Amino acid sequence: MRALHVITGLGVGGAERQLRLLLRHLPVECDVVTLTNPGAVAEELRSDGIRVTH
Repeated sequence: MRALHVITGLGVGGAERQLRLLLRHLPVECDVVTLTNPGAVAEELRSDGIRVTH
């Protein structure tokens, strides 16, 4: 199973940090779509092996 998470942006903030923590512990392959330019958290997600697109 795969999961797609859609978020407004990936700047440094509470929702973005919580999303990263959640994705690191889900037992499924996850992708993230950001509606605005990816921020610093996008690189952290990519380093965790999560595909980030915008």
